[in-house]
Amino acid sequence: MHVLQFVSNHGYLTVFFGLLLEYLGLPIPGELILVFFGALVYWGKLELWAVLALGLAAVLLGNHFWYFAGRRGGRTWLRWMCRATLGSAQCISRTEHFFQRHGSASLLFTKFVPGLRTFAVPLAGMTGIPYGRFLVFDAVGSLLWLAAATSLGMLMATQLGMTVARIQRLSGTLTLILVLVALIVLLLRLRKRLKYGEPMMNSKPRVQI
Repeated sequence: MHVLQFVSNHGYLTVFFGLLLEYLGLPIPGELILVFFGALVYWGKLELWAVLALGLAAVLLGNHFWYFAGRRGGRTWLRWMCRATLGSAQCISRTEHFFQRHGSASLLFTKFVPGLRTFAVPLAGMTGIPYGRFLVFDAVGSLLWLAAATSLGMLMATQLGMTVARIQRLSGTLTLILVLVALIVLLLRLRKRLKYGEPMMNSKPRVQI
């Protein structure tokens, strides 16, 4: 089955579950998914509003889980998440520093940095950012990220000028690229884990809410 045929039948579910699994911690390249589906929006295979709405729902659902995990489980959950996602001590320390510097507003930008967005949400819960404030900043930041990546896909489709028939011929190659990128992300996480080790969090980070 060609990628475009699959997307025609299950495209919106692919957007939702692909992003949901990434935000639950799996090494799935969310930006690449959105760039690909942005191109499909440009070619008329999907509706832009539906891609953004389902993407936002998936991101917020995944973040909702990790926010309350951080709020209730604290460092225990964060260390577990680090082990499960092959995160490193460097990722944790960078996220803590970013939070200490920017407070709640950091949630507007962490989505654009893969290492930061993995640990920013449980840290938000862990540091006591009120849920309503978290939800607003997280929703705005998520929507900015979704719109930027999807727009990039639409722009690339415009510049490339590739026909739907050509994309169908390249469907196997595109699938292979998605798999390879996921493997590269996994290997990079493993390399950082081996280099920097697991996080050692001796105190609860203080964040300017």
